[in-house]
Amino acid sequence: RIDVVDHQGIPRGIGFAGEIVIAGAGVAKGYVGNLTHPSFATLPWGRAYLTKDRGRLRADGTLIFEGRMDRQIKLRGHRIELGDIEAQLEKHPQVLQAAARVEGEGDLATIVAHVAHTEGHAPQEDDLRKFLGALLPEVMVPTWIAVRAHMPQTPNGKVDLAALPLLAPERRDA
Repeated sequence: RIDVVDHQGIPRGIGFAGEIVIAGAGVAKGYVGNLTHPSFATLPWGRAYLTKDRGRLRADGTLIFEGRMDRQIKLRGHRIELGDIEAQLEKHPQVLQAAARVEGEGDLATIVAHVAHTEGHAPQEDDLRKFLGALLPEVMVPTWIAVRAHMPQTPNGKVDLAALPLLAPERRDA
């Protein structure tokens, strides 16, 4: 069974936008070694996999995919959660806050990051790349990292990704 549910796991019917879930006998209880992983839940009709995909059902039964609910990307065949890159950057003692995104498309797509540094302690881009290289697979290490005094914020206090300048050289003049 495939359905679209709200943030409480309740199906809301035709036309409602929410998370796409997959349920049925073939759905596992969880990932091996981590049976309580949040990607799996017990919903009113049984065990379900929460896809983190956003969609809606049409009256004819067609499921319309509307994008991801998280910041997972697919880059050169690898699924990457941009939040994982940010979390690892924020482990660096000179980094207060980090934001990662993809610039470019297709073969030109690359991961870039912006970091806000601690007062008076701006790390070097190469040092940050080496730091990440010890913690993450190479495909997850940003090609470009900009070190900044602070991050632009949205009115609700989140990093304003749209306000950050482009970093990839082939995109800067776009």
